[in-house]
Amino acid sequence: ATRILENDGYEVETVHDGEDALALLGVDDPCPFDVLVLDLRMPGLSGLHVVRYILHHRRDLIERVLIVSSASPKDHPEMSGKPSLDIPWLLKPYLPADLVEKANSIADGAGATVPRL
Repeated sequence: ATRILENDGYEVETVHDGEDALALLGVDDPCPFDVLVLDLRMPGLSGLHVVRYILHHRRDLIERVLIVSSASPKDHPEMSGKPSLDIPWLLKPYLPADLVEKANSIADGAGATVPRL
């Protein structure tokens, strides 16, 4: 995903686990990221834990989240069926163009000029 998005002009910061993702988000700090691409299966705290943190502590960021997963949303009932959890989802394997399209849509909603994730 990193290479695909960098090739499309994104500035990408990659973390390898949920703990590092949470550290980047902070508590009250302005978020420097226009798009938050989360894999539900990450070492340590999962992407699902990060989404839960965002919902409880950084609700202002939920519209910036894009979930990528090899499992469909129906395999995660806690992530679907609620209007407040209408989070874009991209099933693996995905086409590069699909990732870019979803990221662009989220970044446009965040008012990005130079998209960062």
